[in-house]
Amino acid sequence: MPNLMIVGFRDEVSGKTTISRAFLRYFLENGINATGFKPLSGNNIWRHYDQVCDTLEEGRLYSNDAKLLKKELDGKIDKPIKEELINPVHRLWNEPALIDPLTRIPNFLVDRITFLDDNHLKTILLNNKIASFESLDKEKFLKNLKDNADDIYDIEDIETFNTLVRYYYDKAIYSIYSKIRKDFDLVIIESYGDIALPWNSFFKELDLVIGVEPWNIYVYEPEKYLDAVEITTVSYLKEISTNQIKDLIKPMKKVRYRPARSSERIEKVKKIASDLFKDFDF
Repeated sequence: MPNLMIVGFRDEVSGKTTISRAFLRYFLENGINATGFKPLSGNNIWRHYDQVCDTLEEGRLYSNDAKLLKKELDGKIDKPIKEELINPVHRLWNEPALIDPLTRIPNFLVDRITFLDDNHLKTILLNNKIASFESLDKEKFLKNLKDNADDIYDIEDIETFNTLVRYYYDKAIYSIYSKIRKDFDLVIIESYGDIALPWNSFFKELDLVIGVEPWNIYVYEPEKYLDAVEITTVSYLKEISTNQIKDLIKPMKKVRYRPARSSERIEKVKKIASDLFKDFDF
């Protein structure tokens, strides 16, 4: 099963989801059973309040990116797919989205983690007990989400937080990814922010890497891209940004694209996909 990964060269608004949707639409219209997959995502209580409230009213929590990717699949695949399968791990950030200097715990409200356990879909929450949330009643705000959760872990120290993140993030991403590998012929993996690799599990399973930024689309050979990530990882303890490796690798191809109105954007990028994938026999 081919894997195509989309990464961005901007922390925000690089165009990853637009490109992912356009490529997904292109493959689906050409008879390929494809899906989008965003292993990790997050949104912010202040900047994305409408989206947050809409999902919490459903007793769920997922990103607008997952919603848009699912929309591309609706009516085009045999079985409906939930946003949580497209996006197994999602964080709701508090504002400001910083790290507490005393506890070292990120200033988030809750992590929603969805995984498969004996073929049953389960959801757990990591509930940040130390996050200050004075302007709203946090328990009331998250009530529907908590009522639908299979388990809730309260986070009060960094050691517990790190242990749960390591275990459940990997369990969620691996179990969901394993399922969609069986159900789909092609997976478009979308990273988050400007992170070079959304999860280590995909190291050896990439067939093409696409980097995007305003005006430009870059195509990279997976082996060389991953080598650049690995070399850079030795020097950095934190997540690797795409801009830390951009100068280390030369793209196989660079495509220019112009801005377009939102109603036309996906179709215009889809035309680029037609030429692009013919060039690479993908």
